[in-house]
Amino acid sequence: MKHPYLEGNFYPQHEELSDAPCTVIEGTVPECLKGGMYIRNGSNPLHVVEGMSYHWFDGDGQLHAVRIEGEKVVYTNKFVQTVKYKLEKHLGMPSVTSIADLLGPLSTKMVAKLTRSAALYQLAIGSPGDVMTRTNTANTALVYHDGRLLALMEQGPATHMLMPTLETAGVFDYHGAAPRFTAHPKVDPRTGQMFFFSIDAPVSVSNFSWPLIKYYTVSSTGTLTTPRGIDIPLRFPIMMHDFVVTEKHAVVWDHPLVFSLPGGTTTGSRPAEVLSWRPELGTRIGVFPRSQHGSVLSEQVRWFNVDTCAVIHTATGWEEKEGGEVVLVAPRATTFDLRAMAGVEGASIGEIGQLHMWRLCLKTGKVDERSLDTTLSADFPVTNSNYACRRARYVYEGVAAGEGSIKIGGIVKFDLDAATSNPTPQLLSGEKLADRKVIKYPPGVYGGEAVFVPRKTSLSGTEEVEDDGFLVVFVRNEEAETSELHVYDAKSMDAKPVARITLPHRVPFGFHGLWVTQEQIEKQRSADVETVKKSGTKPIPNMGVVTRSLARLIGVLSK
Repeated sequence: MKHPYLEGNFYPQHEELSDAPCTVIEGTVPECLKGGMYIRNGSNPLHVVEGMSYHWFDGDGQLHAVRIEGEKVVYTNKFVQTVKYKLEKHLGMPSVTSIADLLGPLSTKMVAKLTRSAALYQLAIGSPGDVMTRTNTANTALVYHDGRLLALMEQGPATHMLMPTLETAGVFDYHGAAPRFTAHPKVDPRTGQMFFFSIDAPVSVSNFSWPLIKYYTVSSTGTLTTPRGIDIPLRFPIMMHDFVVTEKHAVVWDHPLVFSLPGGTTTGSRPAEVLSWRPELGTRIGVFPRSQHGSVLSEQVRWFNVDTCAVIHTATGWEEKEGGEVVLVAPRATTFDLRAMAGVEGASIGEIGQLHMWRLCLKTGKVDERSLDTTLSADFPVTNSNYACRRARYVYEGVAAGEGSIKIGGIVKFDLDAATSNPTPQLLSGEKLADRKVIKYPPGVYGGEAVFVPRKTSLSGTEEVEDDGFLVVFVRNEEAETSELHVYDAKSMDAKPVARITLPHRVPFGFHGLWVTQEQIEKQRSADVETVKKSGTKPIPNMGVVTRSLARLIGVLSK
């Protein structure tokens, strides 16, 4: 039986192209897109070995980009050349333990695989303390800030990429001050500040219950204003992927997607799995001032207990009642099973999320939460980036192609005005509160996250033009075996694309992307000399026989 995430359009693309010509086969490319570039990140393993353990989140980062150069459209795709990528290219084999191996009880096989990975990276970079960060794949998302395009994955530091070539400049970690970086930082378009977090590693294997969020703020000119991060204690080590930043606050979800090791104390007894969904632990939301200059935040965090859920991605958030109430909107799932994306038989994706709203009263501690739509399973929320860190009226999401499917079969646009003004209580199954419009792809056609691009004439930031722009998204026609870039009108949500562009080869399903303007490309920073000196860009030394022999010796135990 083939692995479901290593076949069809999930199979990795190993051919790299540069400025390959594309063809506009329908419609006209909007003027506001000309000179700009759509770039999307995704998981793309360099090596595929028969029978190997694999999870969709494992693969090496690969960027796919379409640039509009006047009347010409070109496509480029490149691997993100991390230490992991370079080591595996040298070895000719995978080097890192799969997430799939962490989804069951600790075993001799798992220990052997972890030992193998640690040994390989000890030889490759000479420092065991760097193993966690240097196995970074940079495969999840992208952000543009202070003239740098950064490829992201929360396990390690950001990776600086150059445009339009998509060449890797090197590791970017603020001179060692930020060894890990969230996949979803927030950039405030009005102040130019960037906010991000990381989950700190445990102090020892025997005590795995003291995790911290490291919270960072960066000035508009790229200065890290929290030099070593601000510590926020958590109850348990969890998978935290996204957060919200409003005009005054930062908000995190402490949900029960928990990491454990033998000797861990998550519930006072030894947990059965290394990474598991533990609903009995409950969910809480933490709110704290977004501007920080101290060292420990534990006393400033207000925790609100909410109905148990998983929040993997967030949509928008803002303050009301003179800052006394924080309002949050995000797709919410009542369970989360990572095994489904590892191809585990019997594991189900279930609902990938349904739009939900939380109102948190900072004065009384009261929580009012309700569903905004119980009819659609959807995720990958995006808004007009000019409305980041404040109230956005319109939210766009990718709609699941069917029950239990991770494939995206369309785009939904939610108008939150109805939801924020209507006092209707929790919805029943099959009801909706937020007004919505849906673009449904034809049968056999699937997409991913759509990115909003505002018209150049709509950058005033007034609410009347918030949705005046376009949605760009890669789609795959599985029957015709073609990959295309589609451009849709974000205001009308007409199912007929404004433009369809055929791509020169297959673009696999991926994760998150962004749009960069011609001005951003022209004003980008070149590779920093100190960055290039880092181990992230040095060639892997020719370890040859020693490394290969060790890999095979330990690999025998890990099969």
